[in-house]
Amino acid sequence: MSNNAHPYVDATRIDFINPKAERVFHKRMQSISDFSQLRTRHLGDDFSRYGKQMDRFFYQQPIQQLWQAYTQQALYQMWPGPLVQFLFAYSKPQRQIYYASDTEGPAVHTGLQVYCLLNVAGPIGVVGMEVMDINPETYTIELAYIEGGMFRGLQRLEMVEQVLGGTQIIHSSYYRPEKTLGWLLPYKYFHNKTTHEFHNNIQQLLNNTSHENIQKQNENSLPHRLGWYARQQHCA
Repeated sequence: MSNNAHPYVDATRIDFINPKAERVFHKRMQSISDFSQLRTRHLGDDFSRYGKQMDRFFYQQPIQQLWQAYTQQALYQMWPGPLVQFLFAYSKPQRQIYYASDTEGPAVHTGLQVYCLLNVAGPIGVVGMEVMDINPETYTIELAYIEGGMFRGLQRLEMVEQVLGGTQIIHSSYYRPEKTLGWLLPYKYFHNKTTHEFHNNIQQLLNNTSHENIQKQNENSLPHRLGWYARQQHCA
């Protein structure tokens, strides 16, 4: 085992964008000995000295479909890059690590830790977030930064069904740099871009699913089946 190896994470199963990304990853992993012991911050803590940001996103899809997309979609498809790239996930309840190459990944659940690579003109660090609460009745998801990384704080997603149809997502963020407050202003700009990238990824996945469903409906339609039958008869 090399000096950069980790007792739990198999780096050979992570698709790094370049050697620098791999070095950034190993540097972060060397500070972790037990994922289950890593601490986070909670919404009840004092966030008065934290930066705050609130974004609203609107979708045409009903709230149930949106909830399924945000909680059941493959994690590597939620964070494919280029700004935020999924590396791996660790489930505290299951004590299991998941990689992008796994055929079956985990659904979003309390105690799920997600580790992603941040890219700003190149890889700059690894950010870990843990799902602190997920409530299908109120359609809310709360994630907290794992301490020891670049930032601390939390993010909260709330889905609100719209009267005229569709769904609004309110994405509230509380964040603070771990090392120096000099990161606060540039991170606000960067966080805004990564937040929009994340929700745009989900929207694209929903659009692709909708397109595939329409294509399947067309293929199963009577005119399409009759056309197929006619072609078969002509070939015969």
